[in-house]
Formats: sequence, C-alpha cells, structure tokens
Amino acid sequence: MPFASAAQESNTAPRTARPGTASASTVPCKVCGAMAQRSFHRTGKRQLLLEASFKPADYKRPYYRCPKCDLLFHTGFDNLTPEEEAQTKLPGINNKTKEIVNRGVRETLMTANLMQMFKLPLRSKILVFGCGAGLSFNMMLDNKLNAYATDLSVQFQKTAKRYGAEHFNHALLPEMLRRFRPFDSVAEQSMDLVTLTEVFEHFPNPVEMMQRIAATVRPGGLVIGTTGWVDRVKEPLHDWWYLRCLSHCTFLSSKAFQRICRACGCLGVLLPGSPMITGQTGISDTQTVFVMQKPL
Repeated sequence: MPFASAAQESNTAPRTARPGTASASTVPCKVCGAMAQRSFHRTGKRQLLLEASFKPADYKRPYYRCPKCDLLFHTGFDNLTPEEEAQTKLPGINNKTKEIVNRGVRETLMTANLMQMFKLPLRSKILVFGCGAGLSFNMMLDNKLNAYATDLSVQFQKTAKRYGAEHFNHALLPEMLRRFRPFDSVAEQSMDLVTLTEVFEHFPNPVEMMQRIAATVRPGGLVIGTTGWVDRVKEPLHDWWYLRCLSHCTFLSSKAFQRICRACGCLGVLLPGSPMITGQTGISDTQTVFVMQKPL
C-alpha cells in the first residue's frame, strides 16, 4: 500500500466552579505548536459541557483551528485534575445497540483486512485500545484473532447482556478478563497491531498519546483506527455532526496526521471508508480510517 509522507454526572462529590478568565483568542496548536485562532464557541446547558463546572461562571467552550496544520480542537479538558477529568465523560453519538454493533463489526473487519493487506501473521498480537464494552474485542477472539484489550469498561459484563448470541460470545467473558491489560502495563514493542476505533478524538494531548501507543508496536507493526476527518467537512464546522459528542476534543486533519506520524517515527496514510477495509458497515464521509506503520 502506498504511503503519504455526555455521561451521567458523578454523584461522588459536589463540583464548584473555579474563578478564571475568558478563553484566549489564540493558543498553541496541540500538534504543531503554531498559534491557532479561536474559531467558534460552544454554549449549552452546563450539565452538557461538563467541564463548565470547573470553569468561570460565564464559561463557553472555545474551539480553535490551526492555520498551519488545520487541526481543530477545544481546550475545555485542559488542566483538569484526574478526578475532574473523570467527570467529563459523556456517552458517544449513536449509543444504541445497533450502532455499537456496527462499530464493533467495523473494527473487527478493519483489523482482519489490514492484517491481510500488510501481511501480518494470523497470530499477530493485537491490542484493542479503548475497548469500552468489549464488543469488538469479543468478536476478534471469537474469530480466533490473538487480541488483548485495554480500558475495558468495569460494567462490560453487565453491558454485554444487551447483545445477542449472533454478536457476542458470552462464553468468552472469562478469557476477555484474562486478556485485559491496563495500558501502563503494556510493554514497549510487545504488540503487532493496536486498533483505536473512535478513540483519537477523545485525546486532549494527541501527540503524547499517539507516541505512547506507537511505542508499544514492534517494527513493521501497525496502529490503525477511525476518527473524524475535518478536511472533508463541507458545512460550517460548528454544525459538523461529529461535534455532537461533547467528549470529542481533537479533530484530525491530513496535515496534522502527517506531523503525528513523524513524531511517532511511523509512515502513515488516511483513507476514506471502503468495503475493502470496513466491509459493509456504516462510516461517514467525514470519518477516516488511519493507518500508521512502524518501519522495520
């Protein structure tokens, strides 16, 4: 393949708005460091902009667009404590069972197809990063892929009950638990492939996280995933459907992706959704399949 160079509020503790100042008109881009201009604000009920509880009373979420690498991002989750950050988690868009199954099938097919395209051995070691309820993780194991997972939801066994036997092999639950790996415990160069379906957009520190993920991949291995592709948005950015999930904070562009690949020491390519990669599963024209490969 050619290469180009809203969750429920936590009830554990009350939250109090902190004093502060209005958002800056320019901030450093999170990928290239150029000064990004504030493009628009997002307002709404404070219970939807969950970080608003830790911000000044007149807070509006600012979105910035980098003039150099075209990255779109907001700074709402920056400088929060881990406890505060945990309270900014929101459910994704289309969290109905049908859409979750679609994403699970998409990730499984994407993994299998790209392994074949890049000639990775069948028993290659796979890490499902940000696997949540574990649907794609379960599908991979059921199809004899050598998968492990991180960020498994603590409620995944309860959540799994919503899936029928045609989509989820419940007998694999003990094996899933055995193959769970906290990300900090994953050794460098221990994986052949890491997959991130609808995960990148949740990174407030995208370069750092992608470097950490790429470090776990052996030479010749892949980091793959799907995310929003801001270059392909035709409507005004503030109307883009991908912004409706309010825990999305970083929106990839082609130029930003090239810089991330260089920072990770990888080659990379962005692709539109295609049956050759994702089968017949639904994927928007404003989403991309990204592929990064660590050179041998």
